[in-house]
Amino acid sequence: HCEEALALAESTGERALLVPFVVTAVRAALAAHRPDEAERWLGRAREHLRGWDAVAGAALVHAEGLLSLATGPLTSAREELEAAVRSWGERHRTWEASWARLDLAQCHLRSNRFADAAVLLAEVRSFADGVGSEPLSGRVDELARAARGRGLVEEPWRPLTAREFEVARLIAGGMTNGEIADELSIAPKTASAHVEHILAKLGVTRRAEVAAWAATIAAAGASGVGGPAAPATASMAGATAVGRDHIGQGPPASIRAH
Repeated sequence: HCEEALALAESTGERALLVPFVVTAVRAALAAHRPDEAERWLGRAREHLRGWDAVAGAALVHAEGLLSLATGPLTSAREELEAAVRSWGERHRTWEASWARLDLAQCHLRSNRFADAAVLLAEVRSFADGVGSEPLSGRVDELARAARGRGLVEEPWRPLTAREFEVARLIAGGMTNGEIADELSIAPKTASAHVEHILAKLGVTRRAEVAAWAATIAAAGASGVGGPAAPATASMAGATAVGRDHIGQGPPASIRAH
């Protein structure tokens, strides 16, 4: 729906009606384990909404904060989400401001700032109880449980960075290092370095194991299942192996974005 909204906005010159889709689109892409698509969508939306900061500023900075929270660094995420809370508040958008507070609370938990997170959670819980919002109350409860456990589930592509996860998905599609370099417009040496880092971080030695791990993450995102996936193993690779084991080899394949 968000992709359709952006396409319609671009074809008609509409801007104001696109604003409500900005944060939703980034959330959806991140929930589907596609941080690269979230970044690309936000870039297109930001370009289309250029000069409309008075209308779209709060949504854009909120979306940027979500992306930083998912891909790092946390300092940037905190600054952007704090700006989103202020900006939504200045526009008297209480609902959006409440969600921004919850996102900021999540950022504080990641940074081990539990007292700061607790203050935000109490504020949102008070508002949610007052209006009877089950979605807000449910998210408060989820973050409160994480705070009690002194931690929060990381994005499912951890321990990889968002860029490394993008490379891992291309490996799962059967691309060679050279094809990955072309797809991402990076140097072949950079693509090879990404592959080496991925293998080391996942503790595996074969591309097929990386492919199996990436396929598991992608399947979880497609089904709406959150949480981290188990590390790739030889048995997983045997079941879903894609491509050849030798680094840099594998049959060409196209990657279709969903």
